[in-house]
Amino acid sequence: MEWDPSQFFRSGDVSTYALLVLNQPINENAFGVLCDHASYIICADGGANRLYEMMKQHGKESTILPDRIVGDLDSLNPTIRQHYEKLNVPIDEDPDQYSTDFTKCLKYLNSHAADIIASSPRSQQQQQKSTTETRRQQQTLEIVILGGLGGRVDQAFSQIHHLYMMTQTQRELRESKKATTTTTTSQSDSGSHIQNDSDKLKKKLGSDSDSDSAAGGNLYLVSEESITFVLQKGKNIIHTPATNRPLQGQGDGIENGDASRKRKRENDTRDALPLPPPPASTSTSTSTSTFSAAAAAATDGATESDTETAVEYLFEENIGIIPLSASASITTTGFEWDVENWHTEIGGQLSTSNHIRSDIVSVETNVPVLFTVELSERLKRRMKG
Repeated sequence: MEWDPSQFFRSGDVSTYALLVLNQPINENAFGVLCDHASYIICADGGANRLYEMMKQHGKESTILPDRIVGDLDSLNPTIRQHYEKLNVPIDEDPDQYSTDFTKCLKYLNSHAADIIASSPRSQQQQQKSTTETRRQQQTLEIVILGGLGGRVDQAFSQIHHLYMMTQTQRELRESKKATTTTTTSQSDSGSHIQNDSDKLKKKLGSDSDSDSAAGGNLYLVSEESITFVLQKGKNIIHTPATNRPLQGQGDGIENGDASRKRKRENDTRDALPLPPPPASTSTSTSTSTFSAAAAAATDGATESDTETAVEYLFEENIGIIPLSASASITTTGFEWDVENWHTEIGGQLSTSNHIRSDIVSVETNVPVLFTVELSERLKRRMKG
């Protein structure tokens, strides 16, 4: 399985993805880049409060808008709700007390994944191409979650728990789609059982339509200083270009209103936030100029020679591989301290503070494990005080 956390922060062609804003302090630096590239922004209940307050500080609370707000709405400020309603932002109230606002948002994204991809301006441009590579476009909608792990410990563990659980359900959804695809049209008993199991899972995850073939995408959690995701059993290939490491070479570089809101966000974020520029790229995409006005703020105090190099970094070299549900046996390549069939578990040996030494690294594991990589300094949340 391949993972590319760099795709959300670099300029040029990236996968179509949705940005899910939780009710946690927002990493403002990362948000500026993610917002500019995202095809869809969904707020989980009180996450809309966080987005509104951040935008209000820059006078953009009426121009940089979410595409939808979903949850039981017990945390959504009534004044903020009225503000977004006046601006025609869809607000979905889901009173289900047996699911979190995060899972409600994920359910919505799964059930509308194909529509989100189809309505993305980037996707529409790609569809005009006719190369073989273009025909092999992404099959699922990637989901980037904006959360926080620096507050209460129990809340941090809750986020990790839900990231782990929802990653597994996303995987199950992908596998159910494959099983359904390979099922023959004959009504054999085995085929019927596969179809029934698939239908149940689709209903559970909100993907109850055959047209939602893009559901079940990978989940990435962006917190104050890191991007984190759950590696699956087997061999995982992770792309880590533009990492600040020794001897590094040049890094690699729905509804009708959704597309217009996306284009409006791209224009409005040009001067909305004091954000860093994306890494240098040979791409002709105009998005590289979006944050150029903030380059000085992002590199304040750096020398001229330092600035040219610093703005290219997406990650620092530090990573961690953490087993969650069970002990794991891992084999790695591309790190400073690689291991082979190495036993790791909570209460035993842990792989923390290892260092990236390649633009592509790999982790082979017998059970799902958490992988976290440190964001570059320019993408970290600036702490007040």
